[in-house]
Amino acid sequence: MITLALSLVASVLWGLSDFLGGVAARRMRVLRTTAVSYVGAVAVLVLAALVVPGVWSQAALATGTVAGVATMVGFLTFYAAFAAGSMGVVSAEVAVLQSVVPIVVAVSVGGERLALVGWVGVGLAVLAGVLLGLGGHDGSRPGRAALTFGAVSGVAFGVAVVSLDAAPSGAGVLPATVEAVVGLLLLGALLLATRLSSHAARASAALDAGAAPTGERAGGLALCSGVVLGLANALLLLALQRGALAVVAVVIALYPIGTTILARVVLHERLHTRQVLGIGLALVACALLALS
Repeated sequence: MITLALSLVASVLWGLSDFLGGVAARRMRVLRTTAVSYVGAVAVLVLAALVVPGVWSQAALATGTVAGVATMVGFLTFYAAFAAGSMGVVSAEVAVLQSVVPIVVAVSVGGERLALVGWVGVGLAVLAGVLLGLGGHDGSRPGRAALTFGAVSGVAFGVAVVSLDAAPSGAGVLPATVEAVVGLLLLGALLLATRLSSHAARASAALDAGAAPTGERAGGLALCSGVVLGLANALLLLALQRGALAVVAVVIALYPIGTTILARVVLHERLHTRQVLGIGLALVACALLALS
């Protein structure tokens, strides 16, 4: 039950973080948005590492590093997808892929077993993600660029979750802190490269497909996104240390509910019947997972 609660809170925070970051990515360059977000995440996780007991080890450092590289790739392509397509649709596509990768690893490599009711919950959660991602027929479907960026992002985030799950149980939030620091260092290197190389600058500009950067209030939104993200990642790691990878990954991947609702309320993106059904199925899935 504690695992489910931690996962649900982390999922809600991820949804809020993604919404804030997605709005920022529509007003500021994707690479810069991601870097500012990471600054906020690093600040929160460094403070968390000072409060939550944890033991440094090579395994904690290694798993955090792998997660850091994967997450950085995930966020760059995630914000690029948001800049090019409907927020609710893209978020759901990413979430489905993000949950499938850990489930496959948990079953095929980790040998995890759930009760029948748990697997029904997993199936409903994945179906919920698909329904959340089905836009209507009013032109809200994302284009090829958004779908491609979203696919890369979902797989990368899934790899990051698997890596954090492999971290030692006594490491506390240290692997998540390493993850954020590694991502920030890589982003700093990329920003420097865009200033020194025209090829890197063109590659960075490709991430901004469909965006019209203005910089208006974007920095503050990106920083807030990172702060919320840092809290979410700390809770995610604590949940992974206490529960099954498949369950945590599926519950975490329900964050499009928050993103979709915020996009509807704030950005007035249309919420379709299938998406409402997806939200309902997601809630049922959480209840079944709690019983498993």
